[in-house]
Amino acid sequence: MAAWADITAVEVVGHRFWKSFRCPLAAVAGAEVTVQSPCWTDAQLHQDMNGDFSMALPQWFENARELLDEPGEFYLDRTAKTVDHIPRAGVDLQTAPAVLPVLETLLHGAGTIDAPLRHVRFEGLTFAHSTWRAPSSAQGYVELQAGIRLVGGGTWASEKTPAAVRFEAADHVTIAGCTFTHLGAGALSFELGAHDNLVVGNRFDDISAGAIQLGDVTQPWHHHPEDPATIVADNTIRDNFVTRTGVEYPSTVAIWAGYTEGTRIEHNDLFDLPYTGISVGWGWGAVDVDFPTPASSLDNHIEGNRVAYHLRVLEDGGGIYTLGAQMGSTTLGNYVHNQGHPYGALYLDNGTQHYAVTGNVVEKVDYWLLCTTYATDATNNVITGNYSELDNPFVQPDPPHPSNTIADNAVFGTTMPPEALAIVAAAGLSPEHRPMHPDDVARGLPATASSIYDPGHPEAHGNDGDGRTGWSPKGGDEDPSPWWQVDLQQPRALAGAEVVTRWELDQPSTRAELEIVGANQPDASDAVVLARLGATPLPHRAIWQARWDDRTPYRYVRVRKAGYMYLGEVRVLAADE
Repeated sequence: MAAWADITAVEVVGHRFWKSFRCPLAAVAGAEVTVQSPCWTDAQLHQDMNGDFSMALPQWFENARELLDEPGEFYLDRTAKTVDHIPRAGVDLQTAPAVLPVLETLLHGAGTIDAPLRHVRFEGLTFAHSTWRAPSSAQGYVELQAGIRLVGGGTWASEKTPAAVRFEAADHVTIAGCTFTHLGAGALSFELGAHDNLVVGNRFDDISAGAIQLGDVTQPWHHHPEDPATIVADNTIRDNFVTRTGVEYPSTVAIWAGYTEGTRIEHNDLFDLPYTGISVGWGWGAVDVDFPTPASSLDNHIEGNRVAYHLRVLEDGGGIYTLGAQMGSTTLGNYVHNQGHPYGALYLDNGTQHYAVTGNVVEKVDYWLLCTTYATDATNNVITGNYSELDNPFVQPDPPHPSNTIADNAVFGTTMPPEALAIVAAAGLSPEHRPMHPDDVARGLPATASSIYDPGHPEAHGNDGDGRTGWSPKGGDEDPSPWWQVDLQQPRALAGAEVVTRWELDQPSTRAELEIVGANQPDASDAVVLARLGATPLPHRAIWQARWDDRTPYRYVRVRKAGYMYLGEVRVLAADE
């Protein structure tokens, strides 16, 4: 590393528990690497009685010309203002489109508290290609939690990650049917007295940080405002599809609300996320005991959402996560499944109070519930009438605080009861918005394969609903052209498929050069190629979200490749009929 030409352009990336870090280097001498401050100072700040949560060993280094060795990689020479890039197979740099984002804010809608922006509708627009330069400065990116980053050089001062589209002092603004994609920080934020706004029917995909933010938490007036008109209140986030957020800053949350009142987060579909799906509240209970009046955080409702394949990079988060006292709030009728890392799918962290958590369905997770305390107890919560695949709650302390009611929750094992199935069917996108992310129609149907490696990796594990099991064929010598196939029982028009790659082992070759075909003959003699994955491997634990326009009905869907393959899960998506 000491011989690299431009060491100050190199960034070190680290992950630890729920945090991500990104700091520029200052120098390298032998085996000693010096990181620029204040980034390094802030990255070492979080060490306390509960543990060391500072930046530790790096995950990787990036932006050195000397690291360029694989297709798809690039190096930015800031001095020469040039980009070196190794194109992927089939890409001609003479004709390929190139986009260099220059704007950090694509849209800023703002009134004042006395004269707010109001009654504006944005529909059918695409917001794309923004940038964010702050993390490339000596400040870098040091996570506190959930997209709130430290910026004080050791003082605990913090800022919220910015968004490309931002509203403040705005009411009755509607964002409907829009696409947010290829954004360098967050996507959409409502702040400073924003109330009665609606975010409905939008798609968020390939976002460097979080998709949707409500409110703020970085100043005392955010939780105890002098003027109630500054409270972020009565906003609705409904029927949005959110996927592949946190691409650069994986510690950010897909949908996040800080200190807010009357927030409704309902019938959203959150899929393929590096960290927590939905997070509401802040303060770890501290502001609820340090101030004589309650914080401006109450009557928030998280209802009817689907959160799946989340926490695929970081840990100590959940599908739905809450903090602090929130009188009259609910977590109701949500479906959470396939959480990658711990902890609770339904996570009531420090100081969570006055939540009714009921009628939720949880499966394929380490813990269906975490009700915790380290600093301030999670108290006065009612957790009843939920359905879990396993009897695996994680409660601290155990037994729970006596003010909490945790009772009458059902464990269903391998067969989900009708009541739970009804909750699953109703959760997620409403019917008119479900084409953004159609239902999986392959789960549990008959599957066949060219071979199986051993009894622990049968064909049925390729579509059993659990992304951490999987199907494996025999090795390349015995099965050089492996395939896996599901029988949909009847020809169906399909919108796409989602191939979940291997969880426990990092095998790059299994995440490249896959092919999905449709057929109506069981031997696939009439196969039609629907999607191909290129030669550049996807990242470890990635999900290949394949989509196609062919609406020819097919009964059989087959995934195949030349050479060894492994499938964690294949989700086949029905087209709108």
